[in-house]
Order: sequence, then structure tokens, then C-alpha cells
Amino acid sequence: MSQQIIADRHYCIVAFLNEIAIKGSSFIIRQHVRLHGKLIGDRKKLGTSNTGVVYEQQMRLSSDEDALVVRGITIELYEPTQEGEAVMHILTNLPPRVCGKGIAEQYDRWEVETGFYYVRMCFNGELASMGHPHAALFIYSLTVISYNILQVILAALFATHEQEEVNSISGLYISKEIANVIPGMLIALDDEYWEQRLSDGTSKAASLLKQIAKEIDLSRYRKSQRKPKDKRNGKQKVKKKPNARHSHASTAKLLRLTES
Repeated sequence: MSQQIIADRHYCIVAFLNEIAIKGSSFIIRQHVRLHGKLIGDRKKLGTSNTGVVYEQQMRLSSDEDALVVRGITIELYEPTQEGEAVMHILTNLPPRVCGKGIAEQYDRWEVETGFYYVRMCFNGELASMGHPHAALFIYSLTVISYNILQVILAALFATHEQEEVNSISGLYISKEIANVIPGMLIALDDEYWEQRLSDGTSKAASLLKQIAKEIDLSRYRKSQRKPKDKRNGKQKVKKKPNARHSHASTAKLLRLTES
């Protein structure tokens, strides 16, 4: 079955990309700095997207003549990333009929990286103590499902609150709230309770989620806003002056003074 994989640059491995193509699937993966490849033909300007100016050029993944040839989508960003990068390169094996600008817009770097962050930090999806591969994969799968549930919650919040308010909340605080409340809910609300409310289809379930989301006080889950270290509390950072009374004295120096 053909699938489309969207992933960050840590998955930009030639063997992995080749295997995806062999299986008949497609990928949209950010190019890693260590994958140089070989550019083919001229670079073409496709226009602009929400994040920058989009270009396209074919690229062979290695210098071998039989290496996989992919489409290289380059975005010259309007604003640099947090790492200060002004250009983003994306590799894909999607056919030419798929618009390059659409590929650039489909790959949302921050959505992908934020998802992995939540899986690892908020849902403990990568446990270092989990040594058995099958157990580790099972835990990771559960955390991905949990992240999908979080996305449903956010969708309900976006439908009932202002976008800026929802963007200001912390996924970590929401995950902690879920972890704290669920044990009590499992005791107080049995399966019959949920079957009565969710058995009428997805539209009724969506309406119920919106009703609940509308009553949530988002200020309880707002992200912490940290100020620069030298401007916290309105105070300017002052360099401490050395204190002669408490300064360090060399033992050898003291011995020389006693000898004299």
C-alpha cells in the first residue's frame, strides 16, 4: 500500500529514502547537512509560500549513476529559524504533477519537530530504561496515539477560542492535567456513560468536544514567559566587583609571607 512519509532531517538517510521508493511510497524529508548529493539541471523559481520563496532542482542522492533521483525543494525563508538558518532544503520523490509549492507548504518543520518533542518530553515516548525493542516500540506507538488525541483536543480549542489564546497554552501542562484527571474519570465514568454520548457518530462527538472546550479556562495552561536574564524584574545585570575580604589567597603565597 502506497504511503506518504513526512519527516525531519534526522531521517534523511540514503538507505532509508531508497527503501521508501522501492516500497512504492513517497517521502517529504528535510535534507540533512551531511547528505550532499549531486545537483542536476537548472534551479527553477516556483513562486512564494507562507514562509519564503520556493525553488526546485533535481538531485541525485549520491555520485553513483544509478542513484535515486529526487526533487529538491528549496525555501529561502522570510525569517530565519531558531538556529539562524535562512534556507531550508526538502527532498521528495513525489511525481512532477504534485506542485512544488504545495510540497513546501505541506512540510511544516515546526509541526513535525513539535510533535516529536511532545512524544519524547510530555508523553515519555522514548524511555532510556526500556531495553526490549518490542516493548520500546509498543510504548512509542502508545505515545503517538496520545499525541493524536492531543491534536484532537487542540482542534476543539481552536474551534471555540481565539487562535492566539490556544497558541499560548503549554502542551506539557495539558498532558499533566490529563494524567492527573484520567484515573478519577475511569472510576467515576464507566463505559456505558461514554457509549451513550459517543454512539451517535463523529459529528455528535465533535459537538460534545466543542461544548467541553468552550468551558475550559485556557489561562490555567498558559506557557511560562521567560524574560532575558539581564532584564528580569526590570533590573539591569550588574557585574560583581571582587571582594578583597573574601577573595582567594594562594597557600604558597601565604607561606612566602610567613618566611619573610
